Amino acid sequence: MSRTLLAYVNNEPEVLMRVTGLFRRKGLDIKHISMGESKTPAVAYLVTTLAGENQDINQAIHQMNKLIDVYRVDEIAYGFNTEQFMAFADESITAKM
Repeated sequence: MSRTLLAYVNNEPEVLMRVTGLFRRKGLDIKHISMGESKTPAVAYLVTTLAGENQDINQAIHQMNKLIDVYRVDEIAYGFNTEQFMAFADESITAKM
């Protein structure tokens, strides 16, 4: 099963390595990965589509939330407008900083 995640993280190259390393250790296949800058230059968004067992993906989400560099992790439902979701999430992240 594939699931798409949107994470807001620190805008640093090491963060991408930490998150992908976590996926590798869990044995998850990365079907798609994309990282870009949000409205706040210090925060980046990381969109990943993962293939694996639901239990493994849920555990990876839980462990991602424990990483210091990760502010928030959300699952994007199939057919959901990604741009609208990122705009909404970006506003809430900016408000917390």
